[in-house]
Amino acid sequence: MSTAHAAVTLGGTPVLALRAGSVPEVIEPGVTGFICSDVDELVDAVRHLPEIDRPRCRREAERRFSPAAMTDGYAQVYEAMLRNGSRSAATLQVPSQPPHTNGHRCPALPTAADMETVCSE
Repeated sequence: MSTAHAAVTLGGTPVLALRAGSVPEVIEPGVTGFICSDVDELVDAVRHLPEIDRPRCRREAERRFSPAAMTDGYAQVYEAMLRNGSRSAATLQVPSQPPHTNGHRCPALPTAADMETVCSE
């Protein structure tokens, strides 16, 4: 996950980003920013930034990326590892993080893949 994207939205600033990596998990289109496929879409999205309600952007980011939310996400991964008696997080079934306001669910933060490096050492 891009901590920069999360940090900016926690400040109530919407993000414009290309669709890559964790961007779809971090940005909720029309709420915390816009996800674009190319530079032309990024340029076009600039004119839509005033449509973003900045207090709502901040509230959504706080709900999903506050220290408490992130700590809960890590705790869920560790608890799942303990339940399964596994040192590998790659095969764990970890609960999803809260859904976007449009109902879309992204993988829990952190993802099992994020934890693999830590757990395999």
